[in-house]
Amino acid sequence: MNFKYFKNKIKVIITCKIPIFYNIFRIFIFVDNFNKKEHIVITLGKIKNKKIILIRIHSECITGESFYSQKCDCGFQLKFSLKKILIEKKGIIFYLRQEGRNIGIKNKIKVYYLQDLCYDTYDSNIKFGFLPDSRYYYILFFMILFFNLKYIKIITNNIEKIKYLNKINLKIIKRIPIINKNFINKKYLNIKFLKFKHKIINFLNIFNKIKWKL
Repeated sequence: MNFKYFKNKIKVIITCKIPIFYNIFRIFIFVDNFNKKEHIVITLGKIKNKKIILIRIHSECITGESFYSQKCDCGFQLKFSLKKILIEKKGIIFYLRQEGRNIGIKNKIKVYYLQDLCYDTYDSNIKFGFLPDSRYYYILFFMILFFNLKYIKIITNNIEKIKYLNKINLKIIKRIPIINKNFINKKYLNIKFLKFKHKIINFLNIFNKIKWKL
């Protein structure tokens, strides 16, 4: 990777304070000039030069975060992460503008339509000619460099994110899993475990024992 070339293409364009859950966070906007996307970073507390920082790498989900859709677990994951960071009194959320695993809201709804016809979240993407997961993480390298992170705890079930962070020599001290008890997204979570290889097996063992009442 040509570091200098990429560095000139990814920049912080603005930052300010923002109140969230009665605490003062700071928001940073990073622009990726390769595709003109503007990504968001939310921080709490003093980050630079701290030994271990709690982080969450989160992809945009309008349906789950703005409209509280229970089809996925994205809204829950974001709120859970914010609360964990509040408890720690410091941390970072890297909020990547990659709606629908980076296929966009229109295509995401097309994929949802196939899911209404009993395709799962993995196969419905393939049916429309997309990768099961089209997200990219190269921008994280420059975000992490900007905040001078070296040791982290990460809130995730997604092993692909951990693999990427290992590639850039970030030391992961602990992985914190996310559990969302929602009977509507049971199939979705099973597919995350079976096909996307997310680490949620302990949760699913418990989940399958629950007798849900509609």
